[in-house]
Amino acid sequence: MKKFLAALLVALLCIACLAGCKKEEPKPTYNDNAIWGTWSEDFFDSGYIFNDDGTGFDTFWNLSFTYTADGERLCLIYDDELWGESDYSYTISGNTLTMIREVEEGETADEFVYTRQGGSKDIPDETTPEGEDEGGEEEPQE
Repeated sequence: MKKFLAALLVALLCIACLAGCKKEEPKPTYNDNAIWGTWSEDFFDSGYIFNDDGTGFDTFWNLSFTYTADGERLCLIYDDELWGESDYSYTISGNTLTMIREVEEGETADEFVYTRQGGSKDIPDETTPEGEDEGGEEEPQE
């Protein structure tokens, strides 16, 4: 009986040690740099910030997330376990990001449209501050 209890105790200790080990989660892929930046919409005063390191921020819920984006599918994994994961199909056309929430078959998909803030990522902002010429020097005032 003592050998059985000793073996049971060793087995329980092994299980407890192994249960404490945490698998390292794979890093997200975020190779669609077109999504990087700040996107907003006015109706709900909401938006998203997508950083170039695969992290982001939801301005409506004030929650951080990590994301994966491949040019067609976007997956947001919120840091708050209550919110979990949200999957979207998405397109970017100029300064417009359209996200369509993935839903169960037979349900109506939600579509969200956001505008890039701060100009297009692909088109450099060519405006110069008032009073400066293209060389960065102030124009003489009369």
